[in-house]
Amino acid sequence: MITLDANVLIARWDQFDATHERAVEVLDHHEWDEFITSAVTLAEVLVRPTRRSWADQYLRRIDALGVLVVPVEDDDAAGVASLCAHHRLSIPDAVALHTAIMTSDALVTFDTKLARVARAVGFPVIDRAPADLEWEFPGAA
Repeated sequence: MITLDANVLIARWDQFDATHERAVEVLDHHEWDEFITSAVTLAEVLVRPTRRSWADQYLRRIDALGVLVVPVEDDDAAGVASLCAHHRLSIPDAVALHTAIMTSDALVTFDTKLARVARAVGFPVIDRAPADLEWEFPGAA
């Protein structure tokens, strides 16, 4: 299970985003993994599409990608607050990291501060697809 940050989901479908290609490559590379995000992160993703009346289209795309959206529960508040207090993360970033820590094996984010904090607390971060995507086949010369 891999947690997706808002910037990855936004970039995936915004061809003008500077990280669009990287988002496509990362998600394609991990296509066999299960994806998860929080309802707070989903709300962050939907702001611009809602302004442009595209929210339904984005929700269908996120669903087609197989992203499981999980709620933020009462018992998540202390963990989120701790990440904010000790690492100066915004609430949305703290929610993304807390969700990752509680539910998954890695966090996919292109946010350098969030990635730095995740690594500082010992949590794996994926911020790009491996450089060499070529497969080696046994017996190939």
